[in-house]
Amino acid sequence: MSINLHIAKKYQVQYTSTVICGYQSQEVLDLIFMEFEITTNKGDEYDNEYDLPRSELVRLKDEIINQTDYFKEREGFLTKELAKIGLTIDEFVSALDNLITTSDQNNDDVLLSWY
Repeated sequence: MSINLHIAKKYQVQYTSTVICGYQSQEVLDLIFMEFEITTNKGDEYDNEYDLPRSELVRLKDEIINQTDYFKEREGFLTKELAKIGLTIDEFVSALDNLITTSDQNNDDVLLSWY
């Protein structure tokens, strides 16, 4: 049996324009993701970068757009949290759409980065 060298494609990050502004945006998104049970790989509160599956963003967007019972139970919470960063629910849906469509479509995960 031999050991062979293989080449892996490099994980490349290309930053886009700001999707959501404000120093509180990271905390607000963390709380929204927890409330809506969105899976991320965030290690702790000090992580300024983490991945989450694009499918989770699509699921969250669909819950909001379709006004599901799941969403309606959390709508007040979402409105309150988004107000902290000056967004309406419609603006948040646009931001989710931007994250879904602008991120690398060859990768199942979306990298969120604050700097």
